[in-house]
Amino acid sequence: MRGVVFRSPRSHDRCTAAVVGLVLNLAVWFGIQALSSPKDTVNWFGVAVGLASFIALQWTRLGIISVIFLSGGLGLARYVVF
Repeated sequence: MRGVVFRSPRSHDRCTAAVVGLVLNLAVWFGIQALSSPKDTVNWFGVAVGLASFIALQWTRLGIISVIFLSGGLGLARYVVF
């Protein structure tokens, strides 16, 4: 067994948990920023687009790139119209 290096799985688990915690923290922070407006009210358009995106990704055959472009198009259309 020359050349085989044994590494403790615990250090890998801690690193993975730290990365998951960081990603979750960023997701919550960006979610709060995106779904609230400066007047401390809920951005209902953002909530609707988020729900529609979730449904499109979970229950349809749309890919993530298509959903991103469709969501961006909806946001652009809302910005131009209102």
